[in-house]
Amino acid sequence: MRFNNGIDRKLKKRLAFALFLIFICVLVIIGVIVKKPVDKEPGSFKIGIVSWVGFGPFYIAEEKGFFKEEGVNGEVWKIENDGALRGALASGELKGIIGSLDSIASGIASGLKAKVVLKIDESSGSDGILAVNSVKNLKDLRGKKVAFPKGVPSHFFLLTLLRKEGMNSKDIIPVYMEAGNAAVAFMAGKVDAAVTWEPWLSKANKPEYGHKIISSAEAPGIIVDLFAFSYDTLENQKEEAVAVLKAWFRAIDFLKENPKEGCEIIGRNMGIKPEEVTEMLKGLRFSDYKENLQYFKSGEFALRFDEAIEIYKQEGLIQKKFAGFNAYDVTVLSAIEKTESEH
Repeated sequence: MRFNNGIDRKLKKRLAFALFLIFICVLVIIGVIVKKPVDKEPGSFKIGIVSWVGFGPFYIAEEKGFFKEEGVNGEVWKIENDGALRGALASGELKGIIGSLDSIASGIASGLKAKVVLKIDESSGSDGILAVNSVKNLKDLRGKKVAFPKGVPSHFFLLTLLRKEGMNSKDIIPVYMEAGNAAVAFMAGKVDAAVTWEPWLSKANKPEYGHKIISSAEAPGIIVDLFAFSYDTLENQKEEAVAVLKAWFRAIDFLKENPKEGCEIIGRNMGIKPEEVTEMLKGLRFSDYKENLQYFKSGEFALRFDEAIEIYKQEGLIQKKFAGFNAYDVTVLSAIEKTESEH
């Protein structure tokens, strides 16, 4: 019986294989006769961001269908760590990432194969330095304990301002901690100054704690957020890159025209209340199309980039320099110049 069952199984397998070959042949013949191409679902064009309201319009572009209407399957990925963002871009998992000027600069100087294509926004009062009442200005920070997060925009903001006064990190006593913790330490009297952002900047800016000696409103152009694409994306998916930027500008317009709904979308995706989004947006300014063209074509981007590289190299946070004029690609913006001008 075992012998007969074995033969039956072999015959069944051969018959099944023969039927499979016949099925394949039929499909091939049909394909040759009809000559109809197979429709393929386009792959996702993934964009990496961290949690910041300034990047929120990308959620608007996603939810309102602006990406798809522009012809790209855009998808927003939230990755909170800069190192993880860069790694995902380098691996090809992400097509583009958003980051602060100093973060993007240090990444590119450290070997990240990417170029900046867009100025997203600029801090205009949402970042600042708090100090005890005896500290009247930046020069008075000499020898004082200053709390701030290391290697992020607050750090860069402080270093840039100190440099303008002929000072550097050696002239202060750095106390590294997160921005929120820095504000709490300042309110508790544990440090003489703190570099932080909203809502902590307003919470700690009270007479009983001290005062705000400077904010990004008085020092524009330092804390800037940028959008960068990988070399591979710029070389092989230029049309999709252009579509993403078009969707971005549409999202900015939508937020201006529909602030309530726009803030609800951003808040829902970031896990905060719409009114908090509204308040936080007051401290930043989005860069429109014309400003973007001016920013890159005037050489301002290259100048700011070089400053960031110089400061971080002096601080030992990066080892090599990288020229700003090699760190951007304005052709993506230029490709939509006519469309945006008409819009």
